Amino acid sequence: NYMGHGKFPLSIHIRPEFTKEESFSDNQTTTTTDGSLLSKTNNTTRTETKRYGVASNINSHHNLISSNKSYNKINAPSNSLSLGFTGNLSYRNSEGDNLRDYEITDREGTNLTTLTIDSERPNINADIKGNLQFNRSTVYDEKNKSGYNKMSRFGIGIEMGYRYNRDKNYTIALNQATGEIDYAYSGDYIKNNQTTSVGMNIAKQWKSGLSVRFGAEYSKENVKSDEEIPSKAHVNRDFEAINYNAAFDYNLLSLTFGTRANIPYVNQLSSTLDVDNPMYLTSGNPNLKSGRTYSVNLSLNNRSYEKPRKVTVQTNISFSVNTDPITTIRRYFKESTILPEYGNYEAVAGATLNTPMNVGNNIQSSAYISAAYMLQKINTSFGVSVNGSYSNPFASIDDEVIRNENSSTRFNVMSAVHTTTTAINLGRAIAKK
Repeated sequence: NYMGHGKFPLSIHIRPEFTKEESFSDNQTTTTTDGSLLSKTNNTTRTETKRYGVASNINSHHNLISSNKSYNKINAPSNSLSLGFTGNLSYRNSEGDNLRDYEITDREGTNLTTLTIDSERPNINADIKGNLQFNRSTVYDEKNKSGYNKMSRFGIGIEMGYRYNRDKNYTIALNQATGEIDYAYSGDYIKNNQTTSVGMNIAKQWKSGLSVRFGAEYSKENVKSDEEIPSKAHVNRDFEAINYNAAFDYNLLSLTFGTRANIPYVNQLSSTLDVDNPMYLTSGNPNLKSGRTYSVNLSLNNRSYEKPRKVTVQTNISFSVNTDPITTIRRYFKESTILPEYGNYEAVAGATLNTPMNVGNNIQSSAYISAAYMLQKINTSFGVSVNGSYSNPFASIDDEVIRNENSSTRFNVMSAVHTTTTAINLGRAIAKK
């Protein structure tokens, strides 16, 4: 650790890492239909893994302008302009030696494969942010209901960011019987994620206690993958998004709104088949789109920790809409099946192929309300609460995409003695799916 002082204070933290692991796993799966055997697998793996690397964090914050003379003085405004920087950098590598015995028994007989797997997976990650913030505040000699001085504030800030992540995987699986490379369990690829962003936020608080905040951010993410093994596949996609957020607060009431881009992961965009678990095959979809989430939240809370109230009421209502969400599509194989789109890989009977896909919009909503009464003579509170939720996501069942409707309601009666940790909760829950 290093802590610097002066006009540009700087803190640096560096952490070296090293671990060594040895593990053994035995996974057995039997699949039957109408009492007859479809397939039986026995997957045994012995692994020795070494992980090493270094992680670092750098922080710097400097006040360019600060009117210290008037700071915290009653009815006197104070101004500040600050510049900040944060950086997280890391390098990690994983080296593994595996011995895998993979045995399949189906209607055609038993097949045993023994593989020697050597792998090396270095990773580089960087996350850098810089911000410039201006604030102007005034403290008044009037008190609010909580007993604090009233205050007005205005702030505006700009933030820029850059994120970079690079994964490299070099894995070679040799068949001990033939001495040949088993490409289904080997891998040679480089996957990169780069994101640049710039955002602005504005906040204003009035003497009355009313405050509003608004922010917007533009981001561009590049997802890139170059794969040579098990098959040649290349991905190079750009995703652009503008996200907004806004908030309104006044006394007991709070209202927030926000948007978020849901960008596919690099593995979800790769068309390579992952057969690490032969009964649970996974692959990506190069045609995936970026989805979005729009959310609204309204809350009302009259609880006060400085001056406990006899009656407290808490309410929270949230609603969100997801557009083009990504759902996993499951394809089930009743018989051994050749997959020509994946280099003629043979999926065993009973296996499932899982592929991501954009589906229609869905919503999520929830509501919560509670009321409590404090009987001060015995220092005990009594209350009731009701909360409910509803969602209608898509799901894949029997090779079909269907919409699920999930709803739940819960009612609670509560009693608590505040001088002890004793509490009594009585409730009933109703759920529908």
